[in-house]
Amino acid sequence: MNHQSDIQREDPLLLDPAGEDDPADHVGFRGHICVSLSRYGSATIDVVGLNRPELKEQRLAHLQKLWSTFELSKLPQIPEATRKRARRLLEGSMQIDAEYSAATKSAIADEFEYVPPTA
Repeated sequence: MNHQSDIQREDPLLLDPAGEDDPADHVGFRGHICVSLSRYGSATIDVVGLNRPELKEQRLAHLQKLWSTFELSKLPQIPEATRKRARRLLEGSMQIDAEYSAATKSAIADEFEYVPPTA
């Protein structure tokens, strides 16, 4: 394509978070690591820097904190009211406007299998 081509025929590689495509169809998480599910996801991860070291460290710290809450929410010896508060906190952390919500959803679905324990 050149500058005189019809822009409507373009197929942009970067995902528009407010666009029609669901980013979850193209970008996923394995623990705190962002993984590509399509060529659009790959381009977005690379260009936006979703796996830059400082962001991965922040995601990891966030998920490690939630891991304890997740475990607490499953322990039968913990009072039900406490487990309920833990579940509400986890639900809130998966809301679309919550920080790292996509990584959190993935970690919870995987039962934190891919989140390394704290040192």
